[in-house]
Amino acid sequence: MYKRLAVVFGIVALAVIVTAVVIAHDWLGEDRDAPRGRGQGTMTQLDITSENLPADLVIQPDPGVIISQAEIDVTMDFAMYDVNGNQVQLSDFFGKPIVLNFWASWCYTCVQEISYFEQFYAEVSDDAHIIKVNMLDGELETRERVDSFMADGGYDFPLFFDTGAGATLFGVQSIPMTFFIDSRGQLVSTVSGMATLETLRVMLQLVS
Repeated sequence: MYKRLAVVFGIVALAVIVTAVVIAHDWLGEDRDAPRGRGQGTMTQLDITSENLPADLVIQPDPGVIISQAEIDVTMDFAMYDVNGNQVQLSDFFGKPIVLNFWASWCYTCVQEISYFEQFYAEVSDDAHIIKVNMLDGELETRERVDSFMADGGYDFPLFFDTGAGATLFGVQSIPMTFFIDSRGQLVSTVSGMATLETLRVMLQLVS
């Protein structure tokens, strides 16, 4: 009897050990063999300070999401520069709905949504201000690189430049990021991540 029990316990112990080995093998091999890279739905995260725009980037696999900003009554004003170097204020555009987008030419997702903004601008430029604010930092993003990017793409949307003030005031921690502001200067909503053409159309209706 005791010999039979010993055999049974031995078989059970062996089964437990084999199972543990299989599980450990699968667990250790699963993530190591998986490919890593920048997905099409990623956003580029920025470590923004009030002094400058940093070069350190961290990619997060978060898709674009719509974030309600209804609790914010009035948007923050900031200075930016047009392609001729003239300083303008965001408040200069109050009176019509504003679609304010922060982007950079090195940002993969930003480049993906550019064609949507180009078509969107052609559709609504008479009724709303489309403000594409490029985030110059003198390192990753230079004026020469942006000019070349715009020329190669043949884009017509108005281009402005921010050296950190606007992104800091609006709390931009990742790009692309798009803010929808009504004609009175009230911030209504935000799209974090890539905005599709349909998203732009729908969100503009909220501020029109």
